[in-house]
Parts: sequence; C-alpha cells; structure tokens
Amino acid sequence: MLADTKAYVKKYDRYQRHDPIVRQPPERLTSIITLIPFIIWGMDIFNPFYMASGQRKFIVIAIDYFTKWIEAKTLAKITPSNGIQFANRIILDGQKKRVKRSRNTWADELLPILWAHRTTCKVTTEGTPFMSAYGAEALVPLEIAHGSPRVEAYQPETNEEGMRLVLDLIDEVGDEANARNAEHQYIASLYYNRRVKERFFQQRDLVLKNIEAS
Repeated sequence: MLADTKAYVKKYDRYQRHDPIVRQPPERLTSIITLIPFIIWGMDIFNPFYMASGQRKFIVIAIDYFTKWIEAKTLAKITPSNGIQFANRIILDGQKKRVKRSRNTWADELLPILWAHRTTCKVTTEGTPFMSAYGAEALVPLEIAHGSPRVEAYQPETNEEGMRLVLDLIDEVGDEANARNAEHQYIASLYYNRRVKERFFQQRDLVLKNIEAS
C-alpha cells in the first residue's frame, strides 16, 4: 500500500506543479565531432528585423562546425523550402546582436560583420575561420593602409608559388585545429558533466510538461 501511495502522489498534478524544478542537465554532453571542413553545417533563421532595401527582413545563417565559417543570405520572406533551423546558438546570438544595432541598414552591414567573424581568432581552434578554410590568414584592410611585413615583402612572381605551398599544408593546419577543438570539447564536457543529474523515464510514466517562452 505504501508503494501504491507513493506512485499515486508522484502522478498527482499538484505534486509536480509544486515540486522544485531541477535545473541540472538530465544527461551528459554530446559533442558534434567532424574531421573534414564543410561537411556538417548548422543553419538558423534570425527573427524579423527592420525592413531593409528589397523588403528584406530575415537572415538565413549557415555555420560550418569544423572551421566555424559563416555564410548568410538575406530574405524578404520565409517559406518551407528555406526555413531550416539549428546552429551554434552562442555564435549566432553574438552575430544577431551586432546586426540589430544597425537597425534599417543591417543588410548593408552584414558583409563587414561576416568578414570580422571570419578573421577573428576562435577559442576552440585557436585560429581564425579564414585560416582553417584557406590555410593562411587574410590580409585585412588595416595592413594595406598602414603597411605590414606581408605587404612590404609581397612579390607577384613568388606569391603564386607560396600560395601553392600553403594549399599543400592545409591538411596539417586542419589537423592542428581539430586537435585543439577536441581538447576544448573534452574540457567543456568535464565541466558540464559535473552538473549532470541523470533522470530516466519509463514507458507510460506521466509527466507535467513545463512550457517556457524561448
């Protein structure tokens, strides 16, 4: 009878409503691992912005999981054929905030924002997405305006040969980035899994679904 009473109480609506909400994650962290650039992409759609030229107010963002390279396209409307959702929320939220600050000119500011992201060093790979994709760092406008060793030492005759050498070494650059990314994921999983409180449900268990605005 005691077991039946406990089971009945757990199924009771008010028991679940007033029971403290467990904030700890219910399962261990599962990282997405890819060893080849541009094989696995995450995609998301940013909510409507201020109306820009061409009645554009949506952005479809795609991010490569290996290089962290981001591509974006502005749209006037969302249809089932272009409405895909899922990506690295931390990265995309940062880009979304930068776009929103531009208000009505956000569509014109999108390319400079993408360029800034592609040439910014990332914590996971300890390099830039441009470096992971092309094997060499991009030449930023500041180097051209104020001069840099790369600009001053530029020789058109030897540049093509140098770029071929860079392409030959791009696999090694990717291997090093992947090793650093794997180490970062391992450290992140150790921190995350310390907070895990595993919870299991059996078939026909009654649960109260908590719906929160996202």
